[in-house]
Amino acid sequence: MTAFLLNTSKGDKIDAAREILTIISGTGDMIVADELLRELAEKTRITESVLRSELKQIKKNVRSHVLEGLGLMKAAEHREEYLLLSAMIAFPEKAEYVLSRIDTEDLKDETIRSLFKKIKSLRNTFTLESLLNEAGEDSALITGLSLKPGFDLEHVDRNIEDCLQTLLRKRFEEKRRQAEESGDISILNALLKEKRELLKGQTNGR
Repeated sequence: MTAFLLNTSKGDKIDAAREILTIISGTGDMIVADELLRELAEKTRITESVLRSELKQIKKNVRSHVLEGLGLMKAAEHREEYLLLSAMIAFPEKAEYVLSRIDTEDLKDETIRSLFKKIKSLRNTFTLESLLNEAGEDSALITGLSLKPGFDLEHVDRNIEDCLQTLLRKRFEEKRRQAEESGDISILNALLKEKRELLKGQTNGR
């Protein structure tokens, strides 16, 4: 695994090592993590003790970012966007469906919008590892969400649908406010029709 990540990394050896250490920091199996670290030391010829020290610092930073990220998800206006990103990180096979249901340009959080676009560009090659390889300074957030998804993994489909419906409602309300402010009756009528279709779809889907 480390050989593949080193070969596909866009940075130099030091940057690549840090990216891999970030991935290792999210590994729950200590035996696997230790084996990966030893392999990384062998491939990069960086002293194992130095890598372990760097790994400890990365874990500390990730824990801090996790707590910050979770606080953000609980209080943020755009919590649903974080949860959808978290769902795709935990279940990459759900990404195609999520991306088919929303327009990334409608996403309000700049960081989330950027990461959604990266996932979309990766297409069938999207995995946690491939996203981390593209994420740059957002890698800590991604690792944090992979460790603490923020929802019950057994109910991922329900979580995704709830988030998508909430985003649809928010988008509708935003359009309605804009139409009322502009006094455009035709847009208001079109929005009312859209809302009826939305409600019909929810009823039929039950």
